[in-house]
Amino acid sequence: MIGMDQVRPAAPSGGGKERGGGKLPFRITAVTLALATYCLLLLSRLIDASLLTRDNEYFGVVILQIMIFLIPAFAYIRWKGDALRSRLRLRPVRADHILLILGALLALMGGSMLLQIAVGAADPAASRFSLYDTFVSKNDGTAGNAAYLILAYAALPAFCEELIFRGIFCAEYDRHGASCAALMSMLFFTMLHFNLRNAPVYLFSALVLCAVMYATESVFAAMAVHFGYNLFGLFGVPYVTAVYTSMGRVWVLIFVLITMLLFGAAIFCGEAARLYRGYATHGVPLGDGGGVNPAITRKESAVRFLRRLLTPQSLICLALYLTVLIVRAVR
Repeated sequence: MIGMDQVRPAAPSGGGKERGGGKLPFRITAVTLALATYCLLLLSRLIDASLLTRDNEYFGVVILQIMIFLIPAFAYIRWKGDALRSRLRLRPVRADHILLILGALLALMGGSMLLQIAVGAADPAASRFSLYDTFVSKNDGTAGNAAYLILAYAALPAFCEELIFRGIFCAEYDRHGASCAALMSMLFFTMLHFNLRNAPVYLFSALVLCAVMYATESVFAAMAVHFGYNLFGLFGVPYVTAVYTSMGRVWVLIFVLITMLLFGAAIFCGEAARLYRGYATHGVPLGDGGGVNPAITRKESAVRFLRRLLTPQSLICLALYLTVLIVRAVR
């Protein structure tokens, strides 16, 4: 199974050794963690209406995200132990990462909105940002409300999702090659949202976020881009759509978005090239502890990705995703 093909060292405590001397009937991998978050997220759709009253809605959204993402993630990291923690890329963002982060954010904003327009998911009348089509933001224009929105709908989702789908996923699958790790991250991040129409948007977002993390060797850099994109969704998109609605000319909006995408991509690529030249010059290994296996070609890494998809837990995740989409389609 993924992440468990190699023999784990017996010495580190908490490193994934079965408790009580017994063996589990299945391997615990990053896909197991993803499956747990999927199930908890779907369960939250059944209980959020009764919990999120007007008086406690932001507190409820925060608590639910902690239960859905952070508790399972920290439990998984503790289970795996130092072997995983040492590869999570928990390096601080440096000053020379800022321009790359800004470029990636511009490209992500422009590219995502273009894809939404292309798949018919862009709503010119949209004024509210939602998480997983479940938790809907409510902006009343006050400073206190804005602070709650930033915490519950921008900062916490960025931290939780990047920790799992960029930090943990890529750390675990890097030994199968960067292509395998990135594809696993992109696929399971996309399935998290249970939205087929917006799947291209989530795939593109995950691609950009993976590229940011690999270029900076910092999951916090990916969190920063994700946070900025969530802020754009909360406060920027309503203004963009208002301008589009008042002008009534979609080609103007498309031109602006293409400019954002290309300009941001150019900045990102230039900065990423500079960082990689620095890694090569100073002999910096890719991945904390040299997690990325440089001996694996892209083709072999892609083959390993396909093999990872045939594991029972991956197939269960895919089946759950398709089942939810079918149920939502027939309703």
